[in-house]
Amino acid sequence: KNSSEPGSFSVQYMYMFSDRESGTWISNYALDHLRHKLDFRVRYPVASLGGITLTASWQHRNGEYLYYDRTEDAYTEVRPFVSFWMVNGRVFHQRDTARFFIELSNILDVTYQDIANVPQPGRWMKTGVSFTFR
Repeated sequence: KNSSEPGSFSVQYMYMFSDRESGTWISNYALDHLRHKLDFRVRYPVASLGGITLTASWQHRNGEYLYYDRTEDAYTEVRPFVSFWMVNGRVFHQRDTARFFIELSNILDVTYQDIANVPQPGRWMKTGVSFTFR
């Protein structure tokens, strides 16, 4: 990042190593953890008091899970976690100590699971205000 530039670009990578395998154990986070995460972030100011942030993230989770088929109402097979890309965006406006924002998450409407058999939401939006007290 270069703070003298009008915008910024950053790349972050996380890798978690574990020599343990879940085997017959059922583990939501301890053994079937997020192994790789790669983030690309672009921040660009718009006008003098606002800006846009776009983030693209790739995630790969370690391990596998016992798949629950809702149509058969039964656990049917062991499946590996699937890697996925997530794109999020935020537009904000700063006014004194208040920052107003609109954020769109999962812009590409990706189907993914953070833990076994718990589908995460598709595209969604939130809006709000945050305050900084000095």
